[in-house]
Amino acid sequence: VKKFCISSSGNAAISAYAYSKLSDISLDIFISSKLSTEKLSKLEGAKLHISDNPKSDCIQFSNETGAFNLRGSVDDNAYIGYYSLAEEISTLDIDSIFIPTSSGNAALGIHQGLKKLGKHIPIYIVQTTKVCPIASLYDKEFTKTESSLVTCITDRVCKRKDQIVDL
Repeated sequence: VKKFCISSSGNAAISAYAYSKLSDISLDIFISSKLSTEKLSKLEGAKLHISDNPKSDCIQFSNETGAFNLRGSVDDNAYIGYYSLAEEISTLDIDSIFIPTSSGNAALGIHQGLKKLGKHIPIYIVQTTKVCPIASLYDKEFTKTESSLVTCITDRVCKRKDQIVDL
């Protein structure tokens, strides 16, 4: 595959863009019109599609052009990429992990990676009062908000929600 697209709140797009510059691949990036100027500056020179609906626009672009959609939240293997982080974490002297969670890939991957290594370190999911499909199952005493200072927790559906709740 040489043609890719990604919708992102910034972090994944920045990583994918850095890789695309080192490789012979085409990458179209779909971002929100509200993306911070700091993150936007790291995407200078990229093929950007700025939108109020970056996820759905990216899906439509993928369907129309055949570009492979790098949306990790729907890739059944995306969490495996976090196994190496679990290896690094396993060498630390810590008794718990707090993970800002959007799609759940990081939490699931770190948990599974630690499990493969025979380590048990409790993992706590952190979400905002704006986007909280997992945290809201446990914390009933918060006030839902329409905005958040956090710009990377955007997955309101969280495909891996059931897996993470089971953990």
